[in-house]
Amino acid sequence: MLTLRLLPLSFGTVVALVLAVTVRRTMERAPSAGDEHSRRTPHVAVKRADVVIIGSGLAGLMAAVHASDVDPSVRVLVLEQNAQVGGNSAKATSGMNVVRSVNGSDSVLRFVEDAMAASHHAADPKLLEIMAQQSEQVWDELQTRFGVELTDVTQLGGHSVPRSFRIPPKADGTPRPLGWTIIAAVKRIVLALPNVQVVTLARVTVLFECNDETLRSGALACIGVRAQLGSPSAEFSAPDASSEELVLYAPAVILASGGFCASRALLAKYAPQVQHLPTTNGAWARGDGLVLAERFHVGVRDLNAVQVHPTGFLSLPDISKDSVLLAPEALRGTGGILLSPRSGRRFANELAPRDVLTNLELQHGMHVLEWLDTVIPKSSTSSAASLAARAHAFLTESGKLDAFRESHVISDLRGGETPENLQPYPMVVTYLLMTPECVDHFGLGAALFYEKVGALHSFESASDAAAAMGISEAVLQEELTRYASDASSATGDRFGKTVFPHAHSFADSQRVWVGLVTPSLHYSMGGLTVNGRAELLDMRSQDPVPGLFGAGEVTGGVHGQNRLGGNALLECAVFGSIAGRNAAVFSIRRGN
Repeated sequence: MLTLRLLPLSFGTVVALVLAVTVRRTMERAPSAGDEHSRRTPHVAVKRADVVIIGSGLAGLMAAVHASDVDPSVRVLVLEQNAQVGGNSAKATSGMNVVRSVNGSDSVLRFVEDAMAASHHAADPKLLEIMAQQSEQVWDELQTRFGVELTDVTQLGGHSVPRSFRIPPKADGTPRPLGWTIIAAVKRIVLALPNVQVVTLARVTVLFECNDETLRSGALACIGVRAQLGSPSAEFSAPDASSEELVLYAPAVILASGGFCASRALLAKYAPQVQHLPTTNGAWARGDGLVLAERFHVGVRDLNAVQVHPTGFLSLPDISKDSVLLAPEALRGTGGILLSPRSGRRFANELAPRDVLTNLELQHGMHVLEWLDTVIPKSSTSSAASLAARAHAFLTESGKLDAFRESHVISDLRGGETPENLQPYPMVVTYLLMTPECVDHFGLGAALFYEKVGALHSFESASDAAAAMGISEAVLQEELTRYASDASSATGDRFGKTVFPHAHSFADSQRVWVGLVTPSLHYSMGGLTVNGRAELLDMRSQDPVPGLFGAGEVTGGVHGQNRLGGNALLECAVFGSIAGRNAAVFSIRRGN
């Protein structure tokens, strides 16, 4: 660990001293050429910047834009470990929440109340209030500055009013994916900024620190990073074409590195009850920011709170994949309903908060191994139409069935004396059902994409759909008719549902769309402790760590024990912007 005890010195002097020591130690550690197990000394590029941003999801890109806005002389460097920017933000689909001032039925207070209720009153209301207050500002910026048309609004689970905005499809019906479109638009602006540089295939391994008494007695200040470098694409920059490592010094560093829902090691440590479930996250979601911040004694909170999204797609034919496509909440927000493979009936308010709906799925869904073995066609339709038969056949023919069985052994996983929040979650199967009206509202182009990759399946009749799901046609027809009837009730249905998009279409629809869904790891709600200025906090004093900021999924406090759909993109946009502005101001004040 590189730690210097300094007398009151300027930041430039601190950098010069640390720079000399670091480069010398790098050379001293190099093995001799005569050692047959040695490798050559890596070429280390040494650079300076004013603000370094680790991660290029929406939080990181918004931080870059707003750091640049503070002063065009502020040099901003974005380091991204992948070949392309975007992270998990690019995969977002359900919406971004906005409190519109013209919407008389919504307010900052109502938003905070909804989010606090969903979080089981474990979120930080001050952070939520900031997010709600600035939501319309970032919504307007995304449209006017970045050209993102966020005009379609829907009501997602746990919300008391419609406030989740999405991008409408093109005139010809071609879908415009929410997260990908936002990332592409913001990236375009970032790459055009003369004082911002983006380096891809750069994985940060160390944050540099020093004890700087000019800041506060005994305080650890963050003064730079070390990163391993790959070979970025032509679209992005390289600090030095021959470099393998980058030593970078800067007065301010922003962690925007995302969560840990793809790290089985961190999941086993903090949320063992869900560690074996499939994940909607990319492989890069390893929780690097948590590890990097440890040496600064940054506090953490709610790390046990890993959100299991109730609907991840099990795409046919291979349902054994560790990573799955998200079946976005907007599918249910535009009318999709859930059916139990056991009974063929609905079992929940499809717009309930995510954790509530997941727990109901665990009760009413069917264990994946039981589903594979027992769900067979109940009509004369060929066995090829059975979703379970197709999955079983593929696993058998590919030689994956035995390993899949071993990893999902049927047992009373929810029983025993283990506390409920630590009991392992079994992998269960439920069905998502939509009519053409629901699909059109969601976006036909997007539905056709899901059909192409085996996530959604369309059937010409409810009879064919029942056969494919292995449920009674009579029961299915009865349930769909009842759902359409319940929608006309002033008091809602037996599950407390009061919002019924396109419910009438279920009574007489011919064509039916079916998706096979399962609860899936989706979001790590806990993370590093942060204040409203996006400053990371020392757990010992609760004071900000000088020069260290955070935004997005790497931080905790906004979501508590459960996240409202649509709050992730909003959190990234709001606190990424705040982090960028404050990091740039901090850098200017520290001097270069």
